Amino acid sequence: MKNINYKIVALALSGTLLLSACETMQKASSAMGSTGTGVLAGVAAGAGTGILCDKLSGGNNTGACVAAGMAVGAAVGTWAASVDEAEAKKEPPVSCEAVKKSMNYPATATKPIAFLKLDKQKSLVVKPGIKFLAPVLMDLATPGKEGKEEEVTIKFNIDIDHSTSSVNLTRDCGGQATIPFLLDTNKEGVHNTTITLINTADNRPIQGGKIIFQYTVVK
Repeated sequence: MKNINYKIVALALSGTLLLSACETMQKASSAMGSTGTGVLAGVAAGAGTGILCDKLSGGNNTGACVAAGMAVGAAVGTWAASVDEAEAKKEPPVSCEAVKKSMNYPATATKPIAFLKLDKQKSLVVKPGIKFLAPVLMDLATPGKEGKEEEVTIKFNIDIDHSTSSVNLTRDCGGQATIPFLLDTNKEGVHNTTITLINTADNRPIQGGKIIFQYTVVK
């Protein structure tokens, strides 16, 4: 028994357990998001590996078992996060009907309503000079009967460190639309950013159409 590499044994055991639970983990991963699932999966696998290893070694190689548990936990956490990303990429854009329902958008509404959120698939840290598309997704509900919703022309006002730019685009009712605006990455540091949606029909801000975030440019 003294010649057994407990890390290898632990990795083999945890690998077997992991493979048998792939389907369950994929469902959990899809439901919880990469951060939550990755952490839980890593902790569970790491703890289980450490316990199994410790039992096999009769408690004589606790340090090695802890190291094995940590290694496996990190590997499983990374794997769970990759599953989340793959699942997210398979999700189709959110339908207009679903967006209106989530916003409790009245059938008689005459103004668009928006919801902006950060795209979890994109990092807020970028290297200098790299093209960096605004990491924001937009849900937009527009007036009109189901299936005959109006297109709305929107002005995106982007304020980065008190320097403002804008772009006009026409959008349909629906969700998870990207904002096609490249953020400045020429200057290193943390950049305070505000994106505001303006309805060009009346030149007024669209309800819910504002988000404030920071991104960092660093080598």
